[in-house]
Amino acid sequence: MYILSNFIRETFQFVSNKYEFFSLFDGKILSFQEGCIKPEKKIYKILLSRFQLSPKNCLFLDDTESCVVAAKKLGIRSILIKENTNLKKQLKKFNIKLS
Repeated sequence: MYILSNFIRETFQFVSNKYEFFSLFDGKILSFQEGCIKPEKKIYKILLSRFQLSPKNCLFLDDTESCVVAAKKLGIRSILIKENTNLKKQLKKFNIKLS
């Protein structure tokens, strides 16, 4: 699992120190480090290239429609997360089951 985020430096430092789950990710692409932001095509390409990922083998989750649309344009399967989104149901569509 990877993080692709528009965090600013200060916010990322705060949340990554506060929440341990950030250590569970295999890698991260952060806009403040890359000089580009979602939904710019460049940041998705950086993610794919840096971690040698194939778009068809990725699943992107985001709460911003324009970011999901941008990912889909690159062939990345995507889920738009809204307040009422049933994530388990959405993941099941991609044959991902949570216990």
